[in-house]
Amino acid sequence: MSKRRERYPFVMRDPTAGAASLAPLLPFRLRLGSLEESVLGLIDTGAAVNVLPWSVGERLGGDWDAAPPVTLTGNLAAVEARVLLCEALVGGFGPRRLAFAWSKSDVVPVLLGQINFLLVFDVLLSRSGQWFDVTDPGAIP
Repeated sequence: MSKRRERYPFVMRDPTAGAASLAPLLPFRLRLGSLEESVLGLIDTGAAVNVLPWSVGERLGGDWDAAPPVTLTGNLAAVEARVLLCEALVGGFGPRRLAFAWSKSDVVPVLLGQINFLLVFDVLLSRSGQWFDVTDPGAIP
């Protein structure tokens, strides 16, 4: 059985910076209950966890007070965060449950990190080719 693979182009974040601003930004939808939001997620192999900005979680109807706290590290160590479980709809793949550290800040972008985006999907990056592939290994529902 072959694995399903989808290819995406790197996206220029700042036209004034040109190719230096190209990044692996994945368009996808997040769903929480009956609410859905289209987002661009930065695939960040150095991020320990997925991170969600405050306003996205709020538009999805997240309940900050009911969500368990989570501690962020690195540049985001001072930002308060809570766990938010969402359903992700990526390309033509079936829905997948993703756990996010929902930050109480809009300074952070949607980050797709080790826990758990990169556990659910395999990603192959080609910076010189300006593309990245997302593969559904099929082993994780």
